[in-house]
Amino acid sequence: MLTWFLLAKILVSAAMVLSLSAVAEYGNPRLAGILSGAPMGAPIVLLFVGHEQGIDFAVSTVPTGIAGFAATLAFTFAYDRAATLRKVGNAPIATLLATIAFFAVGWGVVQLGFGLGGSIGLIVAAIIASSFLLPAMDGKVKVARIRMSFRVLILRAALSAAFVVSIISAAELVGPDWSGVLLGFPMTILPMLLILHLTYGAEHARNAIRGFPIGLGGVLLYLVTVPLSFPAFGIIGGTVVAVAVGVGYLAALNAVRWHMAARRASSA
Repeated sequence: MLTWFLLAKILVSAAMVLSLSAVAEYGNPRLAGILSGAPMGAPIVLLFVGHEQGIDFAVSTVPTGIAGFAATLAFTFAYDRAATLRKVGNAPIATLLATIAFFAVGWGVVQLGFGLGGSIGLIVAAIIASSFLLPAMDGKVKVARIRMSFRVLILRAALSAAFVVSIISAAELVGPDWSGVLLGFPMTILPMLLILHLTYGAEHARNAIRGFPIGLGGVLLYLVTVPLSFPAFGIIGGTVVAVAVGVGYLAALNAVRWHMAARRASSA
């Protein structure tokens, strides 16, 4: 029998992925990629892990969690490269290779044992590298939208919930180092990429990937805030404060992007 706790995990995770997928399908895939850097998956994991393991355990995962997002960037890069394979079924291949890349880099992060300062330095370098390594693409891809039936929504919700609940459950069973790495597992990005890839093709998914490195600052600011907000305000209040900091970054980032786009349009 499902507990209300597990039900909350399923509902929240499904809502996040469906929202991101809608932005990518009916708006701009790159914007969906930027919004994927919002503090969504990591707060869910830390909220539930902190509730069951305690505040000290949740806070102890932060340094490795920050460094672990280098594994997330490795995941997105590997998925992008594998998605260029012009073969039937390359979405499962891309998922497999990207997941291997994530855990390979994650294993390295755990073995090196980064502190907070080293973690921040590593992730900044990884973001810069990803921004250069991912080739530029057109931010919009024209596709024939599918009819959004109730069956399609249920299938998408089930896919997203399966990923998120699995990662949360795993994070509750392992130590703080691997729990930190699992904060960066693309539990909301991967379902979104699969939805886009399987529905509209690789180019739509690859466009979403382009926005992720710059948007990643949102979840990183969330993590940097957690060691201060959790002890001060508790797990729920601390989550609200830390998420607000991360969302504030993304709001400012998108305001700057909108202003720059408006200036370009006016000067054209």
